[in-house]
Amino acid sequence: MLAWEEKKAIEVAKSTELLEQRNDLDELIASFKDWIIALDKLEVQSDSDISQLPETILLKGKCGQIGLSDVGEALEILELQEGPILAGRWPLARLVGLARAEIFADALSNREIGTLQFWDFHSFGAWEAFFEQLGKRLRSDPAAQNGLWKQLDHIVTHPLKSAASYRKGALEQGINDFLIEPDIGEVWESRLESCVILDRAYLFVLASQINPAKYIEYLSRLPHPVLVQQCIDKKLGLGALHLLRDAPTAFGKNGTFLKEGTVVLSLLNSASEQCRYMAWGKESVTQPVTEEEISKLDDDLEKLRHYIHLLLEAFFTREDAQAIGWLWLERLIFEGKSRGMWSFRSHGQGMFIDPLALLINELSKKIDLRELTVPWIKEAGDLWRVNRLLAVLSVATENKTLNTEERVKLLQDLLIKVRPSFSASVDRIEQKGDVAGSIGAQYLLKIKDAEAVIEDLWSKVRRYREQAWNRDLDETPNGVAELVVLWALNALEFTEGERKKVIWCISQEMLEDAMQTEAYSFRRDFWSAALVRLCKSMKDVLTGSSEEDLEFLTEFLRPYAWPHNTFFQMVFAMQNHGIDQKMIEDAVSHWGSSLQELARHYLIIQNIRIDRGSLNPQWVKKMQLLAEYSYQ
Repeated sequence: MLAWEEKKAIEVAKSTELLEQRNDLDELIASFKDWIIALDKLEVQSDSDISQLPETILLKGKCGQIGLSDVGEALEILELQEGPILAGRWPLARLVGLARAEIFADALSNREIGTLQFWDFHSFGAWEAFFEQLGKRLRSDPAAQNGLWKQLDHIVTHPLKSAASYRKGALEQGINDFLIEPDIGEVWESRLESCVILDRAYLFVLASQINPAKYIEYLSRLPHPVLVQQCIDKKLGLGALHLLRDAPTAFGKNGTFLKEGTVVLSLLNSASEQCRYMAWGKESVTQPVTEEEISKLDDDLEKLRHYIHLLLEAFFTREDAQAIGWLWLERLIFEGKSRGMWSFRSHGQGMFIDPLALLINELSKKIDLRELTVPWIKEAGDLWRVNRLLAVLSVATENKTLNTEERVKLLQDLLIKVRPSFSASVDRIEQKGDVAGSIGAQYLLKIKDAEAVIEDLWSKVRRYREQAWNRDLDETPNGVAELVVLWALNALEFTEGERKKVIWCISQEMLEDAMQTEAYSFRRDFWSAALVRLCKSMKDVLTGSSEEDLEFLTEFLRPYAWPHNTFFQMVFAMQNHGIDQKMIEDAVSHWGSSLQELARHYLIIQNIRIDRGSLNPQWVKKMQLLAEYSYQ
């Protein structure tokens, strides 16, 4: 069965072709125009019975005479009914949209426009037809176009009257605050987004196609980001990239952010949405794919690379591109780290396009490395500094002038002088391709002797790890230890052979240390999850020699072979990633017990929680199978 969007696209295309082939289309639109005007006068709603209206009877008869009996049949029912969709509803919806556009253009010419009413046809292509036809009319009708500019002028002059909101007071206060002191954070993410709708914002999108310069002018006059963003197409296509060049400058001579800077930042938000759409939208290949099918992604990947190339080419023609580029990079990292819009949603395993990684890498190549990185990072609040730190590392990764010593010094300065807070969530450590982990890992691997650097970093941040343990409750703890481990684990994804084994062993040593100290802090779940993730790559570092591998695994399990959650999570992770259970049993038995005995002890210890249903039933079942024991 076709998805609704696919079915809609097919039916709208068929209806468009059917109507465009007719020589009497203009006359047909005029007839529907008269019908709609009659319905508007009667204030007809979707559930109204219009079958006996003289105008409906007349139009139905005309449709039958000219070979559109399906449309005539659908004409009597405005409201969407249960059951199969009438074949005539699709061309009827298009005719409603085309006629409504003509009515609207006439009203623009007379500077009087009422509410738009599509009844229940907007889901069947009426809105798209309206938008298309209105654009054509505006381009050919000076009077209607002049009416458009008058409408936009009214909206930007009286934004409170033009916006619908159940929090008008909050909107008015937000506008006043933003005009006094424009805030970049309010542009990226406003608390008003969910409670403000700008009436006729679609007129701005039409204006962008008719006269881009005037469109930008009106956009820059809007007094708040929540209004600007509703007047920009959600996806910034190739044909609109020129708007990035023409948008007003974002900063004054003294470096302060200007209200007009809202326009370019909002355009960049739309460009991000376009990247996501090109990677995962309805026109892209279904993902994830298997390793054997990876070539299926080539076309979509190439199109995305081309779009990003043209996007950055247009953006970096601006004089303020470097300053805005740093803001944008910081925002992209924050979104990838703390927001879900860049997360690929799939219940299956496999490979998929990562538009965020592509965009961050290409943007970082274009940005010049800052001279004073630490002061710039410290200008941000405690919780936001890590985003700037990662932005610096991303740009420095792509910088070809830094030598090894400079790279090591920069990394140490950033971790030790900034000591950023870091939200070390379990999801982050479990997710391959996490933006924070990938950026740090790629920077580390640019250093010739990355393995020694990781070890040295772990030693150098010891005192700051202790500060995080002993923090006061009102302090924000630093996350330097978590960052070092996260970067090392992600580095395993980009390496192979002996280098991978060395980094794996260093990671194991850091985690063994952390499990004796940090593991009992308020972030203990992070360290357990990190250890489980390390177990998933165990097979990659084994030699294939049964004796050597058993000795290696035995020593690895030494600190953990006792009945607790983390140990069994490690066991299951290794089993699921290619380690034979017999080898695990032999390694555990070296320390005086067996998997079966440990699993039984675990179930006994947890017996009250099992009785109360506090443990996941699937987890309990796995433990029972491991113990070959059914809990009574």
